[in-house]
Amino acid sequence: MFNNAKEKFENLKKMKRMRSQVKNLEKELLLVDFNGESKGGQVTCTMDGKFNIKKLDISETLISSKDKKNIEKYVAEAVSKALTAAQKGSADKIQEMGGLQNLGF
Repeated sequence: MFNNAKEKFENLKKMKRMRSQVKNLEKELLLVDFNGESKGGQVTCTMDGKFNIKKLDISETLISSKDKKNIEKYVAEAVSKALTAAQKGSADKIQEMGGLQNLGF
């Protein structure tokens, strides 16, 4: 009977530790910027490690061209590259922390 209670208590402690590690990871990922740039640098996108877009820069040249199709293409390309960089950076950060095994997964 007490072994079962002790096991439950240990599991609760482990879950609390995991929750703390996840919160720390989330805080760290918010502080890291990842950038993506379209071909030719017409559009740049800055994203944090939780995949929130922090900044999107579109060159004046591209804006003044009023070429909707190219603007859309370059924005999509920059956002996609920033997202790829953020995904890789987040995965690297998880590995630095010892991987998901250390989080109990």
